[in-house]
Amino acid sequence: MRVAIKRADRRRLPPVEYADAVESWARGHGTHARLVWDARAGNWDVRIDLPRSDDPRHQLEEPYEVVPILKPGEIKMPGGRVMPGLVGVELDEVGVAGIVAHLHETNLRTGRFRSAEEAIKYTAEKNRTERGREREFQKGEARHLARDEYRRVMQHPLIQGADLVATEKVAATTEDGNG
Repeated sequence: MRVAIKRADRRRLPPVEYADAVESWARGHGTHARLVWDARAGNWDVRIDLPRSDDPRHQLEEPYEVVPILKPGEIKMPGGRVMPGLVGVELDEVGVAGIVAHLHETNLRTGRFRSAEEAIKYTAEKNRTERGREREFQKGEARHLARDEYRRVMQHPLIQGADLVATEKVAATTEDGNG
């Protein structure tokens, strides 16, 4: 006989004041949102409804943006290891104002971007400039390494105009008293 155990937290409902705060925030941004419990991840998520796209490529996508409510913490791995990561937060820990502030910081509807396409373009441009900076940095590093290797192989001094071999000979002769 197989016994199925149902966990009580799979169907957790948010307190009314939290659900109302999330919905009123979303209405202020021209959409709807709801606070849901993600039982698989063990955290609360805000699901913000997105407008339907007429593009057939987007028909399979879920028509909402998910904003998980997480904080930095430690994740316990099998075998007793502890790793840094993001962990779920109970609603009472952050409060209503904390959830609204989290929504302002983490989604596309706060006025920073008017659409997902704008956010994607901004991110692509930022990544392109960052790749260019990284490439220039790597070129400079390769140039310095090549110059140092050339000096080592050719036995050139690090300081231009200084002859270290002659300096060592002068130091040796002055110690002997012959200089």
